[in-house]
Amino acid sequence: MNRKSFLCATALCECLPYLRVGEVNAAPAVPYLQAPANIVTAPEYELQYDSFVYGALQFRIKRTFDDGPQRLLLAIRFEGSYQTFYEEVDIRETDMIVTFNEYSGPGFADVWIESITPI
Repeated sequence: MNRKSFLCATALCECLPYLRVGEVNAAPAVPYLQAPANIVTAPEYELQYDSFVYGALQFRIKRTFDDGPQRLLLAIRFEGSYQTFYEEVDIRETDMIVTFNEYSGPGFADVWIESITPI
């Protein structure tokens, strides 16, 4: 294998994950720019809580970055109950702890975010 064919084979191997085989118009005629992968448009939210509640329901809300004050609509459901309770929480930091005394254990609880709206 001469040097030129070796370079072509190497370049082809590097491009193989990006080639679309069997599609019509696999490569666009004009290259276009896509948004960089490291730009995030909305933060990711994470709820941390103990699924078995002994006393008051307490959990931690974390988000990856601060994009201003947001209002979260949380859904809360306890073990054995088919009723879902909804509570609104205003978050102004990237990390905060919320406690609901009206939802107390003992029992298992599920909490999830229904919606996120700016304040």
